[in-house]
Amino acid sequence: MYPPLTREQETLRDRVRDFVRAEVQPVAGVYDQRENPEDCWPWELIEKLSEAGLRTITLSQALGGGGIDYPTTAMLVEELAVGDMGVSVIMAQVWKIEQLIEALATHEQKERLLIPFRDDPRGVLAICATEEHAGSDNVLPFNAPGAGSMMRVEEDGSEYVLTGTKRFISNGNRARLYVVAGRTDRERGVGDGTTYFLVPRESSGIVIEHVHNKSGERLVNNAIIRFENVRIPKSNLLGALNDARSDRNYFRRISNVYAAASVLGVAVAALQQATAYARERVQGGKPIIEHQAVQLKLANMAIGIESARALIRRTAESAQHDRDFDFALPSMCKVHATDVAMRAALDAAEIHGGLGLMRDYRGGAGPEKLVRDASVFLHSDGTQDIHRLRVAEKIKAGRPALAE
Repeated sequence: MYPPLTREQETLRDRVRDFVRAEVQPVAGVYDQRENPEDCWPWELIEKLSEAGLRTITLSQALGGGGIDYPTTAMLVEELAVGDMGVSVIMAQVWKIEQLIEALATHEQKERLLIPFRDDPRGVLAICATEEHAGSDNVLPFNAPGAGSMMRVEEDGSEYVLTGTKRFISNGNRARLYVVAGRTDRERGVGDGTTYFLVPRESSGIVIEHVHNKSGERLVNNAIIRFENVRIPKSNLLGALNDARSDRNYFRRISNVYAAASVLGVAVAALQQATAYARERVQGGKPIIEHQAVQLKLANMAIGIESARALIRRTAESAQHDRDFDFALPSMCKVHATDVAMRAALDAAEIHGGLGLMRDYRGGAGPEKLVRDASVFLHSDGTQDIHRLRVAEKIKAGRPALAE
């Protein structure tokens, strides 16, 4: 279904795996348990990722990055999430938005906006699409004039003026550069009247209204951002006017694949923790890994992880190479990986018994944290049922039962 890892991919995977063990796992529980959500943000880890050359690894080599492809990126997203899903999501956002901007930006935009981000060891990115009444209508586009992202965009001479509020924005209060979806034709639907813009964080009129206090995935900040008559030059238009549907199709190819890889890392951590505990916990005169009830749970975790990883890898390979891409696949990835991770986290908590409920177990990074982290993706990056409906839409349109 897909090629085996190359030696270069294995080397890169092992580098990230070592980073997770040495840098992420020892501190993830400490950051997670901080009361103020803004204090959960791990600047130290981001700076170390920059030092290791990993923060900009999806930029092309021509722009000073590592030039890695989609399958390799998805693999690294999963590896980071084994240590902490929030760290993984921070970097998944950066990596996919790097790829989006490089694909769509002009040479002048790259020089003016992307290069300074590249050179900032704390440089992170965010994409601003979700609004109070524009979540699922963006994911499964309800293509009507009053639905989807409604951020007002007005022309004023050589500038665009952006007005509106975005919410749930990953990295929103930390990013130095935003990709913002604005409604440039309010008489048309969201698919035909929306445009992307590059908006620097220092632009006048950007207000961080609130940082969400999430139950899980706490190491990444999600924010409400208010744009109050934010003026940007017309040269900051990203892609084509009123053509965010085409531009977003590029983004949709891989965005949900990386989301799936993030939540799959939680399942891997759950299996690792549950297996280690089952080997040492003795009941009925033997380690509980010898009991069939426990073995069945571990087996289900492993089966789910391998199947989700295969689907993610197949989809990432297809997104990289296939012109006639099957847009049902990213939704399948997100739904399947989330279901696998949620079940694995709950089973790991059950295998641990009372310890599975304890916030202070394993330095605050035990099964209780994994359950909270996995549950975030029941809604993040589109709800499970919205993605199922996207798959159903493709089936209605004639998608074969077996993808070719």
